[in-house]
Amino acid sequence: MFYVDRLCEVLASAETLSNLRRVGKSYGSGAIKVEPRALERVILPRKAINDCGLLPMPRSRQLSLLA
Repeated sequence: MFYVDRLCEVLASAETLSNLRRVGKSYGSGAIKVEPRALERVILPRKAINDCGLLPMPRSRQLSLLA
């Protein structure tokens, strides 16, 4: 499984979705709108990270993705 797939699992977890509701705006249909700056405040639950086997990406690799 690729890193991005694992990250998607973490982002789709119930705990993460609950945290998204804290920083975003919820709509009647269940949609959540989160502004880019508010996304920085979303807490990714440690349990979801561990369950998906998501390991931290080295900072140098993170920076290379922005180039």
